[in-house]
Amino acid sequence: MSAPLRALEVPELTASEAFERALVIAAGQADDVDRRARFPSEAVKALRSAGALSWGVPREFGGAGARIDDLAEATFELSSRCAATGMVFAMHQIQVASIVRHSGSSLWFQDYLTPEQVRNNIENRIPLQREGTPSDVATAVAMLVENDFITGETVTVDGGMTMRIL
Repeated sequence: MSAPLRALEVPELTASEAFERALVIAAGQADDVDRRARFPSEAVKALRSAGALSWGVPREFGGAGARIDDLAEATFELSSRCAATGMVFAMHQIQVASIVRHSGSSLWFQDYLTPEQVRNNIENRIPLQREGTPSDVATAVAMLVENDFITGETVTVDGGMTMRIL
């Protein structure tokens, strides 16, 4: 296990039991996430439960108002347990920071920064707008197993996320 978290400017964030749980989940899934090159959905769900996805949102919009160095420290802690989880968290916080920086007085941006919107932001990027389920994977596996003419094929089951990137 790594060293304990340093005291942050907003200590209630990373000292929360929910964030500690997210760190444990991230560490526990890291090998599987790397080996299978998959999205760290368990850790992201734990971060969402901890309220960590809205840490960079200013307090006036319902977030924690965390400073960039505090977010960087949280990213470091996550990345030291699961690099993919740390990257997802960092990319999300960068997007939030960019919106905060450039939002000005735009009502659209202010609505975008509400805690509910921030929590749903990652899922909303997936074209099917939901996390995958074991049933989704099982359906793809069944399709491959039932057809003996399909050989050596890799099927990506990611709700269309790869298609969106391409």
